[in-house]
Amino acid sequence: KRRNFSKQATEILNEYFYSHLSNPYPSEEAKEELARKCNISVAQISNWFGNKRIRYKKNI
Repeated sequence: KRRNFSKQATEILNEYFYSHLSNPYPSEEAKEELARKCNISVAQISNWFGNKRIRYKKNI
């Protein structure tokens, strides 16, 4: 069963993604920080960035 992240979490992740477009690969420390801020796991952060990079590339 899956749930979407809160609007706030999505905003935090998108903000990080778009401000690091030249290298959208957060370090382990950055992932831990984002996980804390968004109240989700580091694994979920990694998956979100993986999906986001693919979806972003498709739309270029």
